[in-house]
Amino acid sequence: MVEFDFQNILALTKQGESSTLEFKKSTTQLKSAAESLCAFLNTHGGLVFIGVLQNGDVVGQHISDATQQEIANLMQKFEPHASINISYISVPNTDKKVIVMQALPHPNEKPYIFDGRPYYREQSSTIQMPQSRYQQQLIHRQNHPLAWDKQTATDYAMEDLDHERIINVFQQSIKRERIPANSATDDIHEILWRMKLLRENKLTNAAVVLFCKEAMPLYSQCLVKLASFRDQTKRDFIDSQQIYGNLFYLYEISQEFLRRHTSIASHFISTSDERIDIPDYPLLAVREALINAFCHRDYATIGGAVTVSIYPDSLEITSHGNLPNGLTPELLKVRHDSQPRNSLMADVLYRCGLIETYGTGTQEIVRICQEEGRPEPDFIERANVVVVKMYKASIKQPQKQSQQNELSERQKTILTLLENQPFLTNQQIMAELKLAERTLRRDLVSLSSLSLIESKGVGRAKEWFIKK
Repeated sequence: MVEFDFQNILALTKQGESSTLEFKKSTTQLKSAAESLCAFLNTHGGLVFIGVLQNGDVVGQHISDATQQEIANLMQKFEPHASINISYISVPNTDKKVIVMQALPHPNEKPYIFDGRPYYREQSSTIQMPQSRYQQQLIHRQNHPLAWDKQTATDYAMEDLDHERIINVFQQSIKRERIPANSATDDIHEILWRMKLLRENKLTNAAVVLFCKEAMPLYSQCLVKLASFRDQTKRDFIDSQQIYGNLFYLYEISQEFLRRHTSIASHFISTSDERIDIPDYPLLAVREALINAFCHRDYATIGGAVTVSIYPDSLEITSHGNLPNGLTPELLKVRHDSQPRNSLMADVLYRCGLIETYGTGTQEIVRICQEEGRPEPDFIERANVVVVKMYKASIKQPQKQSQQNELSERQKTILTLLENQPFLTNQQIMAELKLAERTLRRDLVSLSSLSLIESKGVGRAKEWFIKK
């Protein structure tokens, strides 16, 4: 899914209409727009811009609550339930907006129909699908079952869900403008439909995992195992729990367990009365690792779980299931394609803000650790599980350096600079010494792990100084 702004729209309109892009002047052409969306769903996906002329001029249109409601009603005419993201982009210096409608097809859900008819895309034209092509796609769908999270749930009904939590998540999604504001009065059925958690008017497995009141006994994989150990042998527990519940509840319980069993060290620096709090593990990185584990684990296998294990020198967050084909632990640290196993769940978590960008969670974990001068985490795949392992800064040293005379000349130069000019940011050190950002981060992690330097502040405001 692409996040749009006005500049994106201008760039795309210059390309003209194509097999994946269509322009409509106004919502008087909504029915035709929906037919094109259906065609995109049955081919390779695509975009409809409403408020753009055939020649590509962006004119926008006035958007009212009635307009948004008309669009919502139109979306209900797609079968099966279609993944169509709708956003409203302001036209600068006007009170008008462009409606962006993005069709995201699932290969195993084709053929899609709109208002009882299937369509497909041929170059820049939308055409009603021939019967033979429709039958071919139908046979393919029958031979390729849906992803587990999109399958309908058995023995669960609307009253088995936590309605208060559903409303809270929905309100957060509206607040982040990832669901239209005029849907605030939707009832529970309409909310679940808008979040794509209903299939053929029945709850999906994703709806149960996200919002069930009771997971047991039918959804025993909705489980988190929490443990704090005295040593690496796993024989001596400080605390151990196994808890069942919906994804949001398990995520909250896991965070609370981590707060209880990890420490925050506080100290004052000699040049200030400011207190610096340093947790055992970077909190934002732990949050990312937790939500990734709950979002992307394999729920189709009964008996799987998310596991949080706290050791004296490290923290492991383990999720059940292997990495998608073609993805390796090494690739998790760099830019890679998003391949969500549970796309319905990922979409809900994105809308309410627990996921900010698709496919970047593991890179974000690495980035946060680097920016905070922490040891880089390890990603491990073993025996049908994926593990994120984080280290306390005082335990794991990225390089085997134990004495200052074993430092590189570049690291010695950084120390000299900080002795003469304390409280410099990464950007200031980079500019002063003409260092690449990645090189500097690696050196700062090494010097910090040797307790030669420390920092205050976070992100770009973080300042480094010599540790006394």
